[in-house]
Amino acid sequence: MATDPALTIPADQSGAGASGASGPIDFPGGFSGPNDPAQGSASGPTSDVVPEVAHFFSVLDDDNFGIESAISIPEANEAITLFSVVNMFLAGKAKNDNAAVSTNGTKVADVLGMLTIFNGLQTTGATGTNGMEDLARRLGISSANFWTSQERVLLSIYEQLQRLGDQFQTLEKEGRRQFNIGLANGVTANVEFPSLFQRFVDLANDPALTIDIRREENNSFMDKEKLNKAVDLMVDLKGLILQIVRSLSKYGTIAMRTRNRLCAGLLADALEVLQAIATAKVTEDIDEKNPYAVLALLVGKDRDTEVAPHVVLARDGSRLLRLAIEVYKEEEGALEDYEREHLLDLFQQGSDSRQFLTTRLRGAAAVIKRYPLKNWR
Repeated sequence: MATDPALTIPADQSGAGASGASGPIDFPGGFSGPNDPAQGSASGPTSDVVPEVAHFFSVLDDDNFGIESAISIPEANEAITLFSVVNMFLAGKAKNDNAAVSTNGTKVADVLGMLTIFNGLQTTGATGTNGMEDLARRLGISSANFWTSQERVLLSIYEQLQRLGDQFQTLEKEGRRQFNIGLANGVTANVEFPSLFQRFVDLANDPALTIDIRREENNSFMDKEKLNKAVDLMVDLKGLILQIVRSLSKYGTIAMRTRNRLCAGLLADALEVLQAIATAKVTEDIDEKNPYAVLALLVGKDRDTEVAPHVVLARDGSRLLRLAIEVYKEEEGALEDYEREHLLDLFQQGSDSRQFLTTRLRGAAAVIKRYPLKNWR
């Protein structure tokens, strides 16, 4: 048996070791030198189980030393809230951001056109009309009492804007960090998330996943290759969902909880004002009586290409991400199980295809597919 040079310690220049005589050399972990009569030459461990090596692998295999941190569902959920809140804010962010003003030295964001409304109510129109009349005419509202009916909620929103100050700018930066969305500078963005999310949308929207596999398995006319393709897509979909949840957990943070809550509350109030304006509009065109048509008019954006993509990410995108969390919770004890029957139980449980997880995923993904956000990658 050849001697392993890595286990050989050379003698000194006199040909003997430090003790003046050659002999077996003790090595940690049960190795012995080339002169060990029991071995004849250097070799591996002297027994199948070496205590030091066993201890090394015991420590290495401990969950605390896994390369991937444990998934935190609370942090992932906070990330989903941020994803929805920041997208709704971006949907209503003025194109030139001219509506942002400074109050006591603090920059205040125009949230869903609310500052545009406040500014409009306080100005005088070009024909000498007061701000209320001019803004009502611009928005297509005929009721003379409309703004009076909204006075209380508008004052509440204005107070919230003053109190929150520049919190929405901070929110936008965090959205860039976690999802690489928006144009905020000065942060390191998670550049992987857009491609993960787009792949999630594409898989969930694949027509092959509309097949009721268990029912069609007994159909002699059904192409079995299509069934196999659908199962393969489920393998990919489960793996991608786990990646998505890991990303949400890794980049999400409980520290955003208070800011998310406050900003979400303000956005909800602002949405109700937009709905009230849409309802009060005098028009035969039902599309014009949509709150997002009002928003597009207020902030100077195209509804379909600039407002809608962020709105569907806030609504249907967050719904898709919540379904991903649902899958993870269901699979927490079977993350590595990709067997056919297990996947069918996960994605197509029961006999009503309308309740399949694949159907619910597709419902959200289809809307996102119709209104893609340009240059999000």
